[in-house]
Amino acid sequence: MQTNGSENTAQQQNNKTVLIGASIGMGILVLLLVWAILQAAHEESVLGWILAGVITAWLGLAIYLLVSVNRTLTAQRKAYETHAEKRAEYEADVHTEKLAHSFQICLVQSKVIAEQLEADDAHSRDMIDRALDTINFTAKNGMELAKEGA
Repeated sequence: MQTNGSENTAQQQNNKTVLIGASIGMGILVLLLVWAILQAAHEESVLGWILAGVITAWLGLAIYLLVSVNRTLTAQRKAYETHAEKRAEYEADVHTEKLAHSFQICLVQSKVIAEQLEADDAHSRDMIDRALDTINFTAKNGMELAKEGA
């Protein structure tokens, strides 16, 4: 969970850096546009107006790219979050299934012990010992699973 928090913080830092860089770039283009318009109006120069048109086109392209990239990143972030939620649900389900399987193994082995106690033949003690070993091993694994899920 700490990884997710640090990734989120890093992502916010990157977003902030990108927005600052884009703002500086847009600001420079706006200043150039204002300068070009003022120069063109003051000197009545066709070249000044062409320069102002070129700067306006670059400013429009920059705004278009910024909006497009922002939309794409937002869509990817939503897709990632949806995927992360589904992954967490899947992992929780697998965890629950593993615990259930451990309990089933313990139940089966306890039935084996009960059957062997009733049979009380030459192989009963070996079967009971194996069943107890299996229960102990499965219980240890189940406890580790329970600690992971907590």
